[in-house]
Amino acid sequence: MSTALELVYEYRHLMGKCRTGTGLTLDEIEAVEAIEGLFIPGSSPFEGQDSGLAGRLTATLRGGRRQIWDKAELVAARLDQLELRASTYLEAGSVIELQVDDEELRLSYRFKGRVLSTGDEEATPIGSGHLVVLELIGLPLLVRRGPRSPKPDPQNSAGRRLRSEPRVQAA
Repeated sequence: MSTALELVYEYRHLMGKCRTGTGLTLDEIEAVEAIEGLFIPGSSPFEGQDSGLAGRLTATLRGGRRQIWDKAELVAARLDQLELRASTYLEAGSVIELQVDDEELRLSYRFKGRVLSTGDEEATPIGSGHLVVLELIGLPLLVRRGPRSPKPDPQNSAGRRLRSEPRVQAA
């Protein structure tokens, strides 16, 4: 686990497993305690401008009453909350989905959250935006995408079988 988002995902996943009554192994309990230790308020390296969350990750907000689909910028991560900047005003109490894509690792994290608060509008790299605090609810989802498939060469059609050809040659 190297990024704050991975740690938040792992923590939320393990706590969800615990809440369903499945229980945790001793290794999983130790992992939860270690993650909680990293996110101690005031000493967390995953809060503020130096958190490094916005570097290579793209985030998209989806849902809400107005069915939004907008880009967002991650600002800080906590175990039960995510802070982000969004160009769209979000009403407190609305439930939305946050999809965070890591193109380098080909991962997509999906979190469901309830808007706790929306701050004043400020200028950001994605335009003007509101500081939004999301309270995470439910279990997160991690989508792993496989390696990019090579593009077929239209010049080289050797080895391709037409649909009308039999799969096995007659003897």
